[in-house]
Amino acid sequence: MTELNQIYLACGCKAMAVITGTSLPSCPVHDCHEIVPSPNLEGRMARCEYSTLRNGSPHPSNYQPSSLALPFFIFKGEDSPKAKGQCAICPFHHQGSLPPEWAIKKGVVKPHDFTPHGPFEYDSYYCGCLGWD
Repeated sequence: MTELNQIYLACGCKAMAVITGTSLPSCPVHDCHEIVPSPNLEGRMARCEYSTLRNGSPHPSNYQPSSLALPFFIFKGEDSPKAKGQCAICPFHHQGSLPPEWAIKKGVVKPHDFTPHGPFEYDSYYCGCLGWD
């Protein structure tokens, strides 16, 4: 069987676990176990989603060449679930849903139609900056 960290799933993540009692690769974050062909990662970079400098910008050392071997890797390029399913106007609006009512009431976002974000500049992964336990 292919190494777990080389299996790409329909949710956009690499396989991070197996379903208990089976050998089926899965993503426990999205409850996904549908294996799909790996995306072309050539020339793409990934950024840790959690490590930032005090000024709020990502730390320069947390950019890595995109690879399914990176911990908690999520592909966010062309035709990825993230590119097609996250709204370009606000981070709260996902395909098939409306922006949350609390965000509209507080004026954080105005009601709007879903607009796909499209490919993101960077894929994401976790560098370990917040610990591993």
